[in-house]
Amino acid sequence: MGRIKEGKLKIELQSDLCAGSGYSYAGIVDSDSCYDEYGMPYIPARRIRGCMRETAETLLYSIYDEHKVEALFGYRGNDHSSDFVIGNAYVEEYYEVRSDLEKLSIPEITSQSILDRYSHVVGQTRIEKGIADEGSLRYTRVINQYSPVREGENISFVAEISYDEEDESIIEDIVKATRHIGLKRNRGFGNVKMHLINQSKKEEKIQKDESFFDIREMQNGKVEISFALTNTAPLMLSNTDENTSRDYISGQQVLGFLAGRYLKNVEGANPDSEEFRTLFLNGETIYTNLYPFDGNYIYYPAPDYLNRLKKTKKLVYVLGDTLPEDASIDKEEYKYGDGNQPKKLKGRFASITNHNEVRLYETLKDVVYHHSHRNKHQIAEGNGEEGILYSMETLRKGQKFAGSIVAPKDKKDLILKLLSAGDLFFGKSKSAQYGKCKLIPFKGEKCSNKQEGVLVVTFLSDTIIYNTEGQPTVDYEDIRKAVAEQLGIPDNKEPNAYISSIQTTLATGYVGVWNLRKAVLPAIKAGSYLVLDNSASVSGFPQFVGERNLEGYGQVDIRTVDGMTYMSPVLKHDKDSINSSVLTKTTKELVIPIIFEQWLDERINKAIIDNKIKVSNTSAGRFVLMLKESTAAYRNNPDEAFMDFVKRIESIKSDATRKEGEKIYQSVGTSKGIGEGSPYMKETAVNSDKSSKWEEKFNAIGIEPSRISEEKKARWNEYVMALLVDRKYKGRD
Repeated sequence: MGRIKEGKLKIELQSDLCAGSGYSYAGIVDSDSCYDEYGMPYIPARRIRGCMRETAETLLYSIYDEHKVEALFGYRGNDHSSDFVIGNAYVEEYYEVRSDLEKLSIPEITSQSILDRYSHVVGQTRIEKGIADEGSLRYTRVINQYSPVREGENISFVAEISYDEEDESIIEDIVKATRHIGLKRNRGFGNVKMHLINQSKKEEKIQKDESFFDIREMQNGKVEISFALTNTAPLMLSNTDENTSRDYISGQQVLGFLAGRYLKNVEGANPDSEEFRTLFLNGETIYTNLYPFDGNYIYYPAPDYLNRLKKTKKLVYVLGDTLPEDASIDKEEYKYGDGNQPKKLKGRFASITNHNEVRLYETLKDVVYHHSHRNKHQIAEGNGEEGILYSMETLRKGQKFAGSIVAPKDKKDLILKLLSAGDLFFGKSKSAQYGKCKLIPFKGEKCSNKQEGVLVVTFLSDTIIYNTEGQPTVDYEDIRKAVAEQLGIPDNKEPNAYISSIQTTLATGYVGVWNLRKAVLPAIKAGSYLVLDNSASVSGFPQFVGERNLEGYGQVDIRTVDGMTYMSPVLKHDKDSINSSVLTKTTKELVIPIIFEQWLDERINKAIIDNKIKVSNTSAGRFVLMLKESTAAYRNNPDEAFMDFVKRIESIKSDATRKEGEKIYQSVGTSKGIGEGSPYMKETAVNSDKSSKWEEKFNAIGIEPSRISEEKKARWNEYVMALLVDRKYKGRD
C-alpha cells in the first residue's frame, strides 16, 4: 500500500445535466435533479463513482486487470473499505455562496429562486407514427450548461477525493474516459469533461489546539475529553431497520473509527498490544454516543417524564403515579381535560438544565434514492437483481453532534492525536457521498445537579443490565436492584407518589473485521428512568451503569426530583443572530437577477391594479409590435431601445392613438429617456428614514445605486409588455 494522496475532481458540463434525485412533483417535474436546502445543485458522489466504475468495466478491462478495478472500487462483503474516497461534487462557487445565503434573510431569496438560476425544466414526449403519443409528455429539471455567475463559461462541479498513490494512473485514465453522467445520456444530456487536479501528497494534519476540547480530570485517575463535530456530508447511520438512519452517532461507531485510525496511523500499532486493549477492548476507555449539539447544549433522548400536552403543546413533568387534580391547576393551558392529555416526546431530543429550562431538538433528515447495478461477477454467477431502485434515510449535512471519551490520563495525548488527525467518517458508504465529519470547538455548558433525597436516574443511552444469573434482563425488579447496587444506594423500594418508566429495545452491533453482526440483546431504551430514594445521602455517583460501557451503553443522568413539579418545565428558544456582512461578488451576481425579478413583478401588479393606463385593443396590439421591434433593434442597450420606442409612438399620425402610446411610455420616462422620477423607476418611502422596502433589500445585498438604476432600466420593456398584454385582454372583455 502506498501513501494516501488528496486531490480534486473537476467535472465541466458540456451539455445540460440531470443528476436525478428520485423525486417528482405531479404535474410539474417528473424527474428532478439533486440540489441542497439552499437550492444549490450537486452531483452525488455515488453517482460519480458508479459512472466511473461503469467506464472502467466497459472500456478499461483490456488495459487493467479486472481485479485491480474491483479492489479500487470495493465489493459487497469486503471486510475493509477502499482507500479511494470521493465526495459530492458541488458547483465551484458552492461554499462561498452557501456561506452568504446562510447569513442572508430576504424572503424573496428562496431555495427555489436560487435553483431557477442554475436550472430549467424541459418537456419531452414520445413520437408514434409521426405524432406525439398520448400521455407521454414528461418534464425533467436539468442543470444548465452555462454558469449564471460567470458569463459565457460552463458550469463546473468540484469533488474532493483521496486515493492510494499506487492507484493514481488507473484513476487518471478512468477520469479521462468518463464522458457521461446522469439521466437521458442518449438524449443529449449529461455530457461532461472530467479532470483530476491539485494532486499533492497528504500532509500531516496539524493537531487541534486543546481549546477544541473540554478536558476534565476525574477522581478515578481518568480524564473526560468532550468534543463536538459537524457532518459535512449526509450521515447514513446503521439502525435496526436498514432503510432508516439513527438520529445520533453511536459510541460503537466512534470506537470503531478510532481503532481503525490507530492501526493505520500509529507506527508499530498492533491489535494484540496492551495499548490497543486499553483503548478499544477491555473497557478502560469509554466512548459515549455523540448526540445533537447546538453549540452550547447537548441534547439527549427526551426522558419519559417530560411530556407535551396534546392540544396546548405545553411541556409538563409526569413523575407521579397520578396527575394533579385538573381543578387544582390554576393555568388553563395546563389543564389536561377535554382531550389535552400529556404525550411522550417520542423521537425528540431534550436539554434540561437544573433550573428546569428545556430546549428541544429534532434531527433533520432526508430520503435519498439510489439505483444499484450488478457487476460483471454477479451477472456471470447469476446473483443479484438487475437495476434495483431503493431509498435510504439520511441525516442532513451541517448538523452538530457532541459527546465524550473517558480514558486513562496517560492516553489523553494519544486520544487527542487520533481525533485531530483529519476528517472523521461514520456510518455507511463512507467512501462515496456519506459519513464525512470534522471537529469543531466544543464549549458546552455542564449542569451540576443536586443529588440528594429522592432521585430520578435517567438513562441517556440504551443500557444493558445483567441479572444475578449473568443473563441480560429488562425485568423491572432486576434493573432497580442492579442500578441501585452500582450507584451504591442501599436497595429499597420505589418512593411513594413516584413511578418509574422502563421502555425496552434491542442492543445490536456489527464487527467489521469478522463481517458479522453482534448478538442481539434486550436493553433499556434511552429516555427511560428510575426513581430511587437516596435518604442515605450517597454521593459521587458514576456516569455509567450496566455492561458494554466502552461502546456508549449505560450513560445516566442523576438529579433530585425537588422542583420537578407538573408545571415546572420552561421551554426555551435560542434564536440565531443574523450576520449582515456584505455579500461576495459571486453571490451578488447570483441573487441580483432574483431580487429584481421580484421587484418587477410587484411593479407590474401595482400598475395593473391601479389601472391607470387605458388603451384600445387595436392600439395595444400595435404598441406590442413596436415594442418588440425596438427591443430587437437595441437588444443590449435599454436606453436606445426606449428612445426608439418613443420615436415610433410619436410617428403615429392618429392623435388619439399617439396619445394612448404617450401614456404608455410616460409611465417609464419622457421623450428624452428613461426617467429616474417615473412611476416605474421611483421607490415609495415607507420608513421614517425615507427608504422603501426595496431600497432596504438592495442595501442588504450591497447593490450600488448605479447598478440599481441599470437593472431597472434593463427591464423596462418587460414592464411595458406586461401592461400592454393586460390591456389587450381586458379590451377584449
